[in-house]
Amino acid sequence: DEAWFLHELERARFSFSVGIRPDLRRWLSQKYLDVRARVQHHAALGSEQAEREGERVMRLAVEYLFFHDEWLREHARIITYLHFSKVGGTSFCTGMRDSMDVTKECHPPNTLDDLGNCHANRFGDGPRWVPPDYRGSTLRWLMDKGARKPAQDTCEQRLAALSKENITFHMIETYLPGGEVAPIDALSCKHHSVHLAMFRDPVDRMLSVSFFLQWLSHILERTRWEECEAQAEYASLLYSNNCVRALLGGAVYRQKEPLTEVHLSQAKRVLDQFHVVMDLLESGTPRMLTTVRRSTGIDITQWPQDRSRDNPKYKGTVAPCQRDRHAPFLRSINALDTQLYQYALNLTALDNVFYNDMYDEVLRRGVPVTPPSDAWRRRNGPCCGDVCQRSTKNKKNTE
Repeated sequence: DEAWFLHELERARFSFSVGIRPDLRRWLSQKYLDVRARVQHHAALGSEQAEREGERVMRLAVEYLFFHDEWLREHARIITYLHFSKVGGTSFCTGMRDSMDVTKECHPPNTLDDLGNCHANRFGDGPRWVPPDYRGSTLRWLMDKGARKPAQDTCEQRLAALSKENITFHMIETYLPGGEVAPIDALSCKHHSVHLAMFRDPVDRMLSVSFFLQWLSHILERTRWEECEAQAEYASLLYSNNCVRALLGGAVYRQKEPLTEVHLSQAKRVLDQFHVVMDLLESGTPRMLTTVRRSTGIDITQWPQDRSRDNPKYKGTVAPCQRDRHAPFLRSINALDTQLYQYALNLTALDNVFYNDMYDEVLRRGVPVTPPSDAWRRRNGPCCGDVCQRSTKNKKNTE
């Protein structure tokens, strides 16, 4: 196992196109948990073998952290956040933007969407909830407008446009670039980008969608949805296994035929390559913020408070989808997303173990680990979305 790990890490060092290899880090996290469980199980009698294995795991963790720091410093150009609608992406964008010392508003008119979600209109990265051929009263800005232009959907051109303006962070609130013709590896940008995503239980997510969509349709069109099923048919790209769709690119995202277990398996393989996977239930916790800071350099010092439904603007809004009546229906049309969510929870746990428990142990051993935020800020400055401003202060992250 140790020889395999070192071989794969060495291959990653000399072939940066394979990316930052989060699979190696998660393998270490699982080994760490297994060894720790064995040590605790044999605590009364002692287990020298388990202790020795623990030492080997920590030595490998140090090797990975050195590679991790080098990869971010030498190869990473952009942090890409896949924003599943109604899963805390706006809060993440706000917290990131407020924590970075940005000298100008990151979201001036005509450059980003009005919601200020750190994604650029030029790439067509805004939300696409409604099929393009849906007939009837629609919220036009939520309609899928078809495939992105090739210039928007190739990694090379996208990275070139972002790098030209020194943009180091952006969000995608639709599907990953790539996959317009077939569900290919949508993370072909991984050799110059690190990817983040946050997940939420699909039923909770759809209930939130239903509430927001009911309020939005009434405000903009003076209409209200009476039935949960009708609203789900209207915004079918969002209501039906949206996370699996978004991970596999444009062709699968707008596919009319039901998705299958094959799509779920492909989505898991793509998600395995994400640098950090998070759970909304842990949003804003010290453990989650530490993972984000140590893995990417995004130092969110204060998580924005949730926008409460008690806000006066939501007064009188009653969602057509209710938990007591429609949870089985919502679960049935999101069966694949439910399985993907459980898979994501395991990745989240392994990421948190490495960047909290194992990282702390490395620091206690006196190993000099450079926080990625230091190198990131020195080279790029704090940037988000379409607008980038260099920091006027040399804010330094300290562990």
